[in-house]
Amino acid sequence: MRNITFSNRYTIALNDNGEICIKTDAGKELSFDEKDKKIFKSTTGEAVTEYSGLATDGNAEISWAIAKFEPNGYSSHHYHKERTEVYYIVEGEAVITLDGEERKLVVGDRLTINPGQKHQVHNESTKPLAIIVSCEPSWSYLDSHEVIPEVVSKLPEKSSDTEETSISSFRM
Repeated sequence: MRNITFSNRYTIALNDNGEICIKTDAGKELSFDEKDKKIFKSTTGEAVTEYSGLATDGNAEISWAIAKFEPNGYSSHHYHKERTEVYYIVEGEAVITLDGEERKLVVGDRLTINPGQKHQVHNESTKPLAIIVSCEPSWSYLDSHEVIPEVVSKLPEKSSDTEETSISSFRM
């Protein structure tokens, strides 16, 4: 089991069986595992397992999840109107775009994302990326809003030599 301390607020311990223990500075200990948990997989190389939250145990105050990214995987470019997310990097390196500014984060780094901030995670490396995510109040799909203009701007130029490209194949 490996321990990672984040700004003296949380110590996160992980083992290879998918078990996690979060110790707070107030002495509270939370333990989770991936057994019987639903994994939300995207077509972009992202898989999220909610340990605690609305979808898992009805916890409306705070949710805890692990987001895993395959090499070159990424999340959608999105924002939340009502939720604050905190990312704790526990494996690999992340390139996170936050309100148009790229930041490179490594194991032991923490990033707070406030309501309204547009953000996207990229794993630009050849190794897996894992991020523990806390969300207050608990994450809800009703408060996850994609930033479509950013997706459209990444479409390749249309060439007269190629077939027209479908926008649906480029959705993040």
